[in-house]
Amino acid sequence: MNLNDNEKSIDATGHRDEVASTVPAVSGEAKYAPEGYVRSENYGMHYDPGNYLVVERARRLPDKKWNKLPVETLPCGTSFQASLEILEAKTIDKVTSGKEELRENYEISLWRDENGQLYVVNGHYRVAMHYALGKEMHVRIMDETDYDRLMRQGWWTCRWNIFAWCREAFGCAKGD
Repeated sequence: MNLNDNEKSIDATGHRDEVASTVPAVSGEAKYAPEGYVRSENYGMHYDPGNYLVVERARRLPDKKWNKLPVETLPCGTSFQASLEILEAKTIDKVTSGKEELRENYEISLWRDENGQLYVVNGHYRVAMHYALGKEMHVRIMDETDYDRLMRQGWWTCRWNIFAWCREAFGCAKGD
């Protein structure tokens, strides 16, 4: 998973990313955020505590697996489900105020469920920035079929490596 967005937020279950130890929690239905923070819903995302469970497996996949998916472009205003309730305002404000440029060479990682809803796996800050600036965004979208295919690819590679090691270790060279 990419952490290019400086994801310093709390997930829906109260767990924090490694870098989020100083971020205060916001309780369930509260419609406010602590000073210096904003709700992801302010940027067109819908937050629900259960969203974290939807994206949990996909969050664990390494970048090299995500990078096998094609890059797509989605328009600003696309509906997303958020797994992070609050975001650090200054991270978004630096870009939306023009103090820093929006780095265009990073993609947002999304999960598409069986109903077609898109969940932000990684890139909540990017979604917020693109939303505030009215810009389209570059994304990689994974669904259950993609996940299964990518996981099988790794399984066969691992199995082949074990087979090759055993063959070599026990002297079962080709042609013996």
